Amino acid sequence: MSISRHGYLLAYALLLGCSLVVFKLLDASLINRSMNWQVYAGIIALVFTSLGSWAGLKFRSTNWLSDKPSEISFNAARQSEFGISRRELEVLECIASSKSNREIADALLISENTVKTHVSSLLQKLDAKRRTEALHIARSKGLLVPSADDNHPKV
Repeated sequence: MSISRHGYLLAYALLLGCSLVVFKLLDASLINRSMNWQVYAGIIALVFTSLGSWAGLKFRSTNWLSDKPSEISFNAARQSEFGISRRELEVLECIASSKSNREIADALLISENTVKTHVSSLLQKLDAKRRTEALHIARSKGLLVPSADDNHPKV
């Protein structure tokens, strides 16, 4: 069972809240009397930097973003031939999974306008007029390659 993005955000918020409570209690009792305030501030900065780094890595993890393994792989040589960026490939993969712009934005943690920009760029680079046509062209030119598990990914 995987935890949704909202579950991770809630866990992160609770962790930050608990950290604040602990630091407030420590401030009132031990640390304020026995440590210099710069050391105390350094500890707080270290803890919150660590929590932020952990959360950033967790939230950007590809396993966390997708509920199932990718059904599609990409031909890297063809990618550079078309001049398609890594992010555009991620958008193309989401399009191949029949996701809407809103769903793509949520999955990749970008705005819906950014998704529209990437889709527009993909259509231009693949010389396509529609998303389905872009998928067809990407498959026929060898950019999208079905994985061994699925010979016919959804359009």
